[in-house]
Amino acid sequence: MAIIATTAEERIRKIFSALYIGEPVLNSVALSHRLVAEPKAETIRVGDMKIEYNPAFIDGLSDVELKSTLFFELFRILLKHPYERSGFNKVANFVASNVTVQENTKSCLGMPSAREVFGSIVEKGMSDKEKKFVEMYDKLKALDEGTLQKLTGLTKDKLESFKGRIVDLKMDELDKRHLEFYYGLVDQNMEKLIQNSDHFSSIKDACENSGSQQGEDSGDGDGDSEGRSSSSNKSKKSGNKGKGEQKEKGEGTGSGEKNPSLEDHFDPIHAWNRQKNWGSNELAVNEINDIINTAQTTNNWGSVPGDMQGALVASLKPKVDYKAILRQFHASIISSDTYMNRMRPNRRYGFGFPGRKHDFNTRLAFFVDVSGSMDDNTLKEVFSTINRFFKYGIKTTDVFQFDTELKDETPMTMKKAQEKFKIKGRGGTDFQCIFDRLAKEKKPYDGIIVCTDGYAPAPRLPKNVNPRKVLFLYNNEENFNNCFKELSKTGVRGAFIKGVEEY
Repeated sequence: MAIIATTAEERIRKIFSALYIGEPVLNSVALSHRLVAEPKAETIRVGDMKIEYNPAFIDGLSDVELKSTLFFELFRILLKHPYERSGFNKVANFVASNVTVQENTKSCLGMPSAREVFGSIVEKGMSDKEKKFVEMYDKLKALDEGTLQKLTGLTKDKLESFKGRIVDLKMDELDKRHLEFYYGLVDQNMEKLIQNSDHFSSIKDACENSGSQQGEDSGDGDGDSEGRSSSSNKSKKSGNKGKGEQKEKGEGTGSGEKNPSLEDHFDPIHAWNRQKNWGSNELAVNEINDIINTAQTTNNWGSVPGDMQGALVASLKPKVDYKAILRQFHASIISSDTYMNRMRPNRRYGFGFPGRKHDFNTRLAFFVDVSGSMDDNTLKEVFSTINRFFKYGIKTTDVFQFDTELKDETPMTMKKAQEKFKIKGRGGTDFQCIFDRLAKEKKPYDGIIVCTDGYAPAPRLPKNVNPRKVLFLYNNEENFNNCFKELSKTGVRGAFIKGVEEY
């Protein structure tokens, strides 16, 4: 005799029980989280190793809708959105996560696709003012900070911020991208999206209502952010002033007298409520990684789409923090000259005996790829990285430029951080010229850092070069993943510079 599920919990557990056969990955995800009834969750929210649900919301869903909604949230967990470091913009986090899951799963829940959410700002293209700004951008960024401020009133950071807000994409470039990409689109184009995208209509209505009641409601909001203030004002608009005044950070039903719907579940105005339990959680990430590892080993993914499988496997690769690598690399190559100094007291006997002084004598070489594939922004980041080494105690460093050959046999010796560098080259890329030069060194360098985009054959290392003292620093993660695997066979180290979009 079939068991009829009546309560919200029984209905959810019945769906989870059926995952055991045919859905090993989603079954493991469901088992890793506690199921908790929580009316303040409004709909369903995940995080903190819990799946919280509002029984009233569950009761309003058909069996098909409930199954699809649970699958949507299980996929969100599998992508680790609630457990990895996120940006400060809560609305951008929530919308980006929803769009990423929707693009991978193509659920029928009514969550718009990336084209539907962002299509309005892509179709409109650049305004005349934006086109004029783009034409002037290269000339403006070439100005020094003081001149730029004097002519335009902008700092370098403001200039880059304006450039980042200009959308120059085609529709098909929106499909199946990662959370960070969608986060950037929302964060940098919030005002445009609120005005032009139907998905943000509730925030637009709340903002307009807030404007009409500005005098009456002044001082009621916490001023924390535009979205949070909008959420509070929306509750007032729905006539709930006497009933709880909307709980802190968007908690409450937020939907008047009626039960929350599927449309409410994805509404960006409820971003704070849905992310209440989100936060960096290494334990949760490790548990999810174990699930992904098992699926990869057994090749048993169930209904996880092929494109998502590749993204999940890629997410297992640890993010290489180049700053941490540089610190470790620096510690392994640092050396010093020690000599007696009467101006420094002996640590044991005081000024009666001379103390010791240590001067760094590390010989460090940077080889900078100046081939045509390394653009100006990348080279700017590379030279910024070189400048940072002077903060670590390095007194001097030699800088070579190369493409298919060294641009100068004699290096540029830097004794302090510099703002401007003269770039030569812009040809192809060949690493062998670096190591042919190093083979001639009578006194080997203590450390060698090659800054590149990586597209060149692996070089042959001479006997006088210790591969553990060589670091290949790639301009982004994609090039690191594509190029370093072959290069790592030589024994050298590798890292990549994180892009701005990865916050």
